[in-house]
Amino acid sequence: YLDTERTPELEDESLAREVMRQIQVMRKEKGLDVSEKAEVWISSEDKTMKTYKKAIAKETNSDIVIGKPEGKKKESVDFKGRKVEVSL
Repeated sequence: YLDTERTPELEDESLAREVMRQIQVMRKEKGLDVSEKAEVWISSEDKTMKTYKKAIAKETNSDIVIGKPEGKKKESVDFKGRKVEVSL
């Protein structure tokens, strides 16, 4: 049978995927080519961003900096009460 229980690990991965999606939208809005590396700042108290930092970087072709957002374009990701600021 299919287990539909939402575990904390699954919630963490869902948050990371939502951040990846937002970064891809921001890259597209900025007109970046798929092959171009982007520098992305992620600000969050959530430990999930440190855990998924490498996966996010690989999936979005970005250099990820965890800390205060410094880019010109800033967006928020709010996933089930967990807030992450993303800047490109």
